[in-house]
Amino acid sequence: MAARIGIGLEENESLKQQHKVLQEENRETLRINSELKEELQEKDKQSEKLQKKVLNLE
Repeated sequence: MAARIGIGLEENESLKQQHKVLQEENRETLRINSELKEELQEKDKQSEKLQKKVLNLE
């Protein structure tokens, strides 16, 4: 029984470590997504400005 508890504790620690790594990866993914969203919004603004210029030329 003590051996099973030891294995369970090892598995628990391993899962805790995996969870920690996944949380960090998730934070990094959210940060990257936020940056990409900002870049996309800026590109959309630039595209709108260009469309308005083109419409004014027609």
